[in-house]
Amino acid sequence: MTDSTTNTDENLDYSFLLLTHMVCADQQIHNKELKYLHALEEKTRVGQRTKEEKEKIFIQDENLIPVEVVAQRVLPKQRNWVMRQILVMAYIDGFYSSLEHQMVERVGQIWGWSTKKIHEFIKYAQSHNSIKTIQDNTTSRGSLWDSPDYVEAIL
Repeated sequence: MTDSTTNTDENLDYSFLLLTHMVCADQQIHNKELKYLHALEEKTRVGQRTKEEKEKIFIQDENLIPVEVVAQRVLPKQRNWVMRQILVMAYIDGFYSSLEHQMVERVGQIWGWSTKKIHEFIKYAQSHNSIKTIQDNTTSRGSLWDSPDYVEAIL
């Protein structure tokens, strides 16, 4: 999402679409996930085609672009950033579900990452998430949550 001209194919932002898949990973869409995704959508100015694909993912349309294809098309230079965003999305509702964990593992495997690297990202996210339950009037603490995008999205 940081360089849409190199991360798009026919105006699709695959980083953003992968985050959209993550929102749906636990089969429950939390308001804070939507707010954060919307903040990223606004900040990166995703195109209309990406918005249409996002909607297909939300409704689990039979013609959606599968997570495997989306993940493969995320540029290697953006994968660390995207994985951090995936983990922000996973923890934003205050609960890291087993389905979200499976998604993180799956994306890491698609990218050819070692189990060790994947677990280092997870461990970092866990160690920087000092609040386990996020209520609507709660501000999270920890460096993972210091992103202005995150703060703007949930407040």
